[in-house]
Amino acid sequence: MKKIIFAVLVLIAAGVAYGVYFQGKAANDFVADVTQNGNWSEARRQKDPAGYSKFVEKRLRGGIADAQTRRKTLAEQTTQLQNELEDRQSRLAKSGALLDQMLAALDKGEFPTDVFGVKYDEAQLRSQVVVLKREQEACQKAIEEFTKARKMMEQESRNLISRITENEDQIAMIEHNRTLFEARKANEESRRLIEDLADAFDADVQYAATDPVGSLDTLIKRAESEQTTGADPDDASVEQLLQEYRAKKNSAEPENSVE
Repeated sequence: MKKIIFAVLVLIAAGVAYGVYFQGKAANDFVADVTQNGNWSEARRQKDPAGYSKFVEKRLRGGIADAQTRRKTLAEQTTQLQNELEDRQSRLAKSGALLDQMLAALDKGEFPTDVFGVKYDEAQLRSQVVVLKREQEACQKAIEEFTKARKMMEQESRNLISRITENEDQIAMIEHNRTLFEARKANEESRRLIEDLADAFDADVQYAATDPVGSLDTLIKRAESEQTTGADPDDASVEQLLQEYRAKKNSAEPENSVE
């Protein structure tokens, strides 16, 4: 169908390779308090703030590029999802009109009968009524799921904008304090700034590993599958639909006025 590939899959694969690489490095490259920040322990960060600030800056710039790629993909997916949503809404309206015509023919009880140019005997018409009702239910469920997914996509787009802004702010802070980080001896201010960068690094890593929207292809395929599966036609379900149709028809007919 459509080729939808989330950037997060690439990041997850890269993260696995990244972890395997560092697990294989010699033990003397590490100290006891290694964190998510690569092999930059707290002690090493404070010892080499200039090196660490460059390490984080590279990560944050990569996070911005990732977020921009995600936003582009998300915009494409949102357009695709809107098309799918409108298609289901159109199907729902058309199947509703056809179902009413078939129920009217069943209620009339004259067979064979012609509905929109197709001839049916009673058994065929009853079977087609259930198929149409099943399609209506599947369309309605898909509309609900697609609407929910669209809202999630809109929220994710806003989150990506926030991620870009936050990373840009951190990069601006690094550039503003470049001289401080490059000083030979760390002071209290540089220590605080370095730990802020450690938090920013962890936040970017965590965000890159999330996928709140999920696979659009999976969502669409599930909706299509549900449209072609369901219970076999039976007289009880058709009779229930007929009762609902007659009740709706009777309620729509004006009552005879009494002089």
